[in-house]
Amino acid sequence: MRMRRPVPIYLLLAFGISWSIAAVAWSAGVEYGGGPATVAVGGAFMLGPAIAAFIVRRKVDRRDLAGLGLTLRGIRWKWMGITVLLGMAIPAFNTLICWLFGDGLGIDGFGHTSVSRSMFLDQVTRLASEQGLDPDTIGGQLDRLRDLPLPGVAVYGLVLISALIAALTVNLPFMFGEEFGWRGFLLHHTRHLGLWRHVLLTGIVWGLWHAPLILQGHNYPAHPVAGVFLMVVFTLLLSVPFAWVRVRARCIWAPCVLHGLVNGTAGIGLYFTEGGDPLLASPVGLSGMLAVALTGLLLLVADPTFAKDLRATSPDHSPSADPAGGM
Repeated sequence: MRMRRPVPIYLLLAFGISWSIAAVAWSAGVEYGGGPATVAVGGAFMLGPAIAAFIVRRKVDRRDLAGLGLTLRGIRWKWMGITVLLGMAIPAFNTLICWLFGDGLGIDGFGHTSVSRSMFLDQVTRLASEQGLDPDTIGGQLDRLRDLPLPGVAVYGLVLISALIAALTVNLPFMFGEEFGWRGFLLHHTRHLGLWRHVLLTGIVWGLWHAPLILQGHNYPAHPVAGVFLMVVFTLLLSVPFAWVRVRARCIWAPCVLHGLVNGTAGIGLYFTEGGDPLLASPVGLSGMLAVALTGLLLLVADPTFAKDLRATSPDHSPSADPAGGM
């Protein structure tokens, strides 16, 4: 697999920046637990790929940033809308898979799934208790929700909408920290390899880059070592839809939004499924992996020219030179 010269330099720098941030946090005694310190370290960690991309693009490539998708011109808004739909479809597929294997086939590890208001309220109450939140405060909020005449599907939709709002606002800068690196710089320099070699390289790199966070309990708190390898599998699968939205929308903002939605909707499985094994019935477990794999498969079937179009553009294309493609 022949890589262009800037890629190894970029990877060393991206890993070096992010892993150094994690190392400093560990040495300062910051432990994973969801508190403000953890959130701050995670946010800083995520900026490593973008910082490395800026540096290598300017100092090694000696080119401007527009060719990496950092532009507001030429955005194909129809595909941005489809990106939003994809981001909402993945958790829906995950919920469906949990229900199919758990309630439909009776496999205990997938738990019990119910898209109902009562399930949502019970799960929120349980999760709040586990996190030590004030039961009186959360209880008052839940009582107001109980009084609303909303079916479970409407509650599910509201959770998706709240994730979309977060993806377009507070999550966007942190998603950009990763995506300008992976789908901006790295995709730009590896698309000549073809879809599957690009996916293989990006998926492995992207997954291993998470290792310091995974080892501290992120995503797989009960399985930190195995979680590193599981994360690689997950990012390999995610690399197909993420590359697709980047190519079709002609900008880096589409994978940023998709990334924000994937992160923001991760909790939906916890709200509507109970009693499942985290390695089976979770957004980063088997059900989530199957949901992402199904999404990627549907994209490849519906858009058979995508693999060719990803490779067809010049090594240093402008946004307007991207192929139109289409589904």
